[in-house]
Amino acid sequence: MNALWAAIAPEARTRQTPTDALVASGMNDILNSQGYTLAAWRNRLPVEVWMLLLLIAAGCNFLIGFGAERLSPVTHAILPVTAALAFLLIADVEGPRNGFVQVEPVNLDDIATAMSQK
Repeated sequence: MNALWAAIAPEARTRQTPTDALVASGMNDILNSQGYTLAAWRNRLPVEVWMLLLLIAAGCNFLIGFGAERLSPVTHAILPVTAALAFLLIADVEGPRNGFVQVEPVNLDDIATAMSQK
């Protein structure tokens, strides 16, 4: 991060032109993007949220069991499958580094490549 600012800071200080101001603004946007990406990777759902989801799913399945004799076999499977899919999707979105949906920091990779070519 300091290397990025070190690359443009001397030029921005010596020549204060509109173009240099745009370069400094763009560099600021890059650093903000890096911060947002790191925050998305580090911020996770608390354990309490997972416990609440598990409690709700178990409670719903328990309540469905009271009317089980009146329900068809297909209806018996709907709530457990729906709960399992909800857990799967929440866990997948919650972890951007692995799963079905993977978030790659392409913008940061492009900047790193451009900086290393210089």
